[in-house]
Amino acid sequence: MNNLMKVSAAIFIIYYTVISPSSASDKLMFAEDISRSHLKISNGESPPYDFTPSGYSERKDVEGSPSGDSKALSEERGHGQPDLTSLKKVVDACRRALLFFRTHLPEMNLDAVIGTRIAEGQFKMVWNALNKKPKHSSKYDADILGWMTAVKDLHALYVQAEELNSLAQPFIRSTRPEYYAELGGLLQPGFWEIPLSTKIFNATENLYLDPHNVLNGVEQLVESQSDRCVSEAGRPDVGYEEAAWKGPDAIRGRCSLTKDCWDLMTKLGYSGYSLTHQVFYVVIGLQAGCESQLERFAWVTLRHGKRMTIEQTLEEICYSILGEANAIAEAGFPETRQDLFMEQGALCGVLGYRDFFKKQWLTKVLSWQRPTGCFGDFRLFSASRKHPSRVDKIFHSGNNRVKREESPMESNCLAHRTAVALGYLSLYVRWLAIALFT
Repeated sequence: MNNLMKVSAAIFIIYYTVISPSSASDKLMFAEDISRSHLKISNGESPPYDFTPSGYSERKDVEGSPSGDSKALSEERGHGQPDLTSLKKVVDACRRALLFFRTHLPEMNLDAVIGTRIAEGQFKMVWNALNKKPKHSSKYDADILGWMTAVKDLHALYVQAEELNSLAQPFIRSTRPEYYAELGGLLQPGFWEIPLSTKIFNATENLYLDPHNVLNGVEQLVESQSDRCVSEAGRPDVGYEEAAWKGPDAIRGRCSLTKDCWDLMTKLGYSGYSLTHQVFYVVIGLQAGCESQLERFAWVTLRHGKRMTIEQTLEEICYSILGEANAIAEAGFPETRQDLFMEQGALCGVLGYRDFFKKQWLTKVLSWQRPTGCFGDFRLFSASRKHPSRVDKIFHSGNNRVKREESPMESNCLAHRTAVALGYLSLYVRWLAIALFT
């Protein structure tokens, strides 16, 4: 076994130090690091890495080596077992989406950059996690070459996303100054670095789901209402440059959320984008450092006649979102619902709900990526609005909306759809990597 591992490590070091495009200093440091760690493994010592990301809650019944019952439950829910082939496919899809945005920078809008910032945060955190000691060294021993490849790929994705965002953020600030003043805080580096603690739903009943609403495009919020409250949550009473923009203690005491927005953005009975924007609003408030204020609002607001914490509120909302995602899947993923479906997976996936990471869903999303790396087709999107179906008739009556910040890019690609696809896939990368290597 040790001889095989030595050969695997040698092959990877030769590839990385000779063939790969990394800088000479990076190659040398990486090769020395791998050589030292492999020597320790060969001598029976633990390798100098810790795979557990900050805030990660280990659950042996969910990740790692599951028990027979939980493994059966995982299969029943459609998760399948994480595998390197799936990881490689998702990494490649993310790389292609980032490359598409990089080569079409002038066509990006603010929503697109939110998607690329979300992806950057996931790649950074999982790359950092994989550069630490694994909790279960047997997994490390079994596939050292797979681990080393994952480390290299994730670092490359992080660098690719970081470089793109360093160009895209100032571009949005200069071309859309008014919009940036309202929502630009969401584009700050580190804002979307949310520790992932893998979760399963404790809820057993969906209290207010009507699958016909999501399939028919029924909405309860108009975009201006949602934007106003999201802006309030993501724009504390300090300038962007002074704010830390992440963590519950980032800017304590500087939040100015209103109870009116809380009531609007957590109201029962929402569907579609109105429902996902409830999660968006709460997550942004938490990341902007407004946890204590949100907890106070949650405590004084009765839901179903009882008091709930922020965590319980988010779980209830995401459980309803999962019901709508299942309804979209069972309906065959209508083209007009694909953007929403990926937004559902991205926003509840960032909170760690593993039920959004189903292998058959991943296969479907990957099939929607076009050869250019983008997602969506503006010709289909535009045609649905010129020749209204029932969905678009509701849109014109004011009770439904097509995604506000959707805009065409070269080759008739869709900016927002590509962004939510990248966000969802980056979270899938993170989930697979943690499941495979911890």
